[in-house]
Amino acid sequence: MEMEMEINDEQEKRELEALAEFEDRQIRKIHPDGKFDNAGRWYPSDDEWCPCCNSVRSPSRAYPYNYMVHCRTLGHVANLYSVSEKRLRALRRGRVARKKRESESQPVYKLVAVVGEGRLMSIFDGVTEYHIGQSLRQTAQQNHGGGYYFYTTEEKARNAVFPENAALREFPRVVLKMVAKGKRIKYENGKVSASQVTPCGVVL
Repeated sequence: MEMEMEINDEQEKRELEALAEFEDRQIRKIHPDGKFDNAGRWYPSDDEWCPCCNSVRSPSRAYPYNYMVHCRTLGHVANLYSVSEKRLRALRRGRVARKKRESESQPVYKLVAVVGEGRLMSIFDGVTEYHIGQSLRQTAQQNHGGGYYFYTTEEKARNAVFPENAALREFPRVVLKMVAKGKRIKYENGKVSASQVTPCGVVL
């Protein structure tokens, strides 16, 4: 029994290392081991080569990265670490789901305008109104194409910058605390959009 536990622990450790390798290769933090020839075609090293590479079309001048693209796939990394691709996919799904739950449990913040008798309105469009406890839904899309915008910290929200043509730029402001769910899109300035937000209260 003790030997079986040691084997299982070693297997799990190798699976987690393989998953980390795959994710780092996907974001180009690390790269497959190989080299380019004089024509700019990339080939994996002997240590990088796996039986799955046999099915890859040989690189050409028009498509010099066939092997490199393949060596970033989950299947190749699974073979590289001698672990099950099916297990890696299951681990990755679980990790993605866990990260999503964790992110959705954290509050987010938005700077809004106070209009009239305490109406909480979008500073930018002057139309969207936020009500405590009521969810707003709109599919988040790239390039500011949809969703509801916020920041992940109160400080970032308070320091939000609005364009000169923002509808309620000159109105009093408060920070709204919210819960965000669904698809998220992050922007370089720290702003995030999500497909659903639910205001929880005003930060005093």
